[in-house]
Amino acid sequence: YEGPPFKFKAIAARHTNFVNCVRYSSDGNYFFSVSNDMMLKIYDGKDGSMLKETKPHAGTIYAACWSPDGKKIMTCSADKSVKIFSVGEGGEVSEAASVSLGKSADHMQVGCTWAAAGLLSYGLGGNLSLISEDGKVTATQVGHNRPVSTMALCKGKLLTGSFEDAISPLGVIRSWDLATGLATPFA
Repeated sequence: YEGPPFKFKAIAARHTNFVNCVRYSSDGNYFFSVSNDMMLKIYDGKDGSMLKETKPHAGTIYAACWSPDGKKIMTCSADKSVKIFSVGEGGEVSEAASVSLGKSADHMQVGCTWAAAGLLSYGLGGNLSLISEDGKVTATQVGHNRPVSTMALCKGKLLTGSFEDAISPLGVIRSWDLATGLATPFA
């Protein structure tokens, strides 16, 4: 829309499947969209015209975010990877780093953010990975992806458990170090 008075100007419907995330750069010069069609599309922030499109992943792109300076984009995907792109003049995109986070469905990456500590990506199985800008995993925190249904204190550790659903025997147990606040899978 353009105005006031506000009138329809254009539509940027360019994906062939559901759009999962749209974000503007911090300076407002660009915005991107990512979709189930595995495409990353970059648009001009002023008039909405598409500048660049690329298919960087082999699976749905669930989320993406800009770096604080608006010069890089991080994407996370069902193909179990996170990719970092540099965005140049005119929306030109080049891959800066890529990291694969596993092979099972639990490693599908469904959320990401660019934090002060580094890049964070969340996997379907409950793992939160801290990634450096050069594509190295520097830390992984495990947790639950379902509500915690039970807790117990044992030998200075907190044990927590969650179940897939009310009728399934499948579940997850985590052992928490109370001094550091970090969890590990319970063996």
